[in-house]
Amino acid sequence: MCVHIYKHIALVAHSPLKVLFKMTKTQIFLLMKVLALAESLKGPFPYSAEFPNCTYLNHRGSKMLQLPSLEEKIKTNGGWDGTFDSFTVHGGCMLTIWPGQEKPIDYQSGTFQIIFNVTAFVCSCTETPYEKFLRQHVDNSVKNGNYEYCAKMMKKREMTRPVCKPLNTFIHANKNDVVAVCLENSPIQNGTRISKNQFKVTTCKNKKGTNRPPCKYKADNTNGFIKIACDNNKKPVHFAGLVPGPVPAPEFMLD
Repeated sequence: MCVHIYKHIALVAHSPLKVLFKMTKTQIFLLMKVLALAESLKGPFPYSAEFPNCTYLNHRGSKMLQLPSLEEKIKTNGGWDGTFDSFTVHGGCMLTIWPGQEKPIDYQSGTFQIIFNVTAFVCSCTETPYEKFLRQHVDNSVKNGNYEYCAKMMKKREMTRPVCKPLNTFIHANKNDVVAVCLENSPIQNGTRISKNQFKVTTCKNKKGTNRPPCKYKADNTNGFIKIACDNNKKPVHFAGLVPGPVPAPEFMLD
């Protein structure tokens, strides 16, 4: 899992001296620690959203550093005192920190004031298949989307790191309507069901020749019957495709 460093830190790769001179010793230390961790995990691997980003470290309201979801304890050798003033733990994740010689403290989902003298931390996420399905495929904020929508939502729903997910479909409906599909009809195979009603969907497709960020997507808006796989609790866990709906018949006016 890769670590994402935001703009003023990511610029290190392009203007290392200019940026590093503006960073505190602690910032540089943490940057090197996290990059070293990312380097140790680097290698060819397919897209996977099973390891969502875990925690943001913030400074004056800005997101400075994003930590990966890894069940591995990382030492900070003195903490991040004076560098960050708060941290935000993603939904479904837990950040455990060791403040000095005291017992570890657990933080779940939310924004908290920074704890001083942090000597180590571990951050991990336990997203259920149902939660992952909702994150990746359900958005009721719009009825259709364009390339700007795809760029925004793919990033917001954490499908652009460590690599660009090549294809993803957003269902424009509330989650209750989508969950209801698991209660409709009998499964056609392996728990997969087809909805009785049509849904509006936007399919975002990576239009670059590579899956490396920055990701660029094109959008395709369609109406159709959704095919989803449901678990034993009758909750959607996988988007299996779309069955196009019939083309509406033209309307004729009678004299």
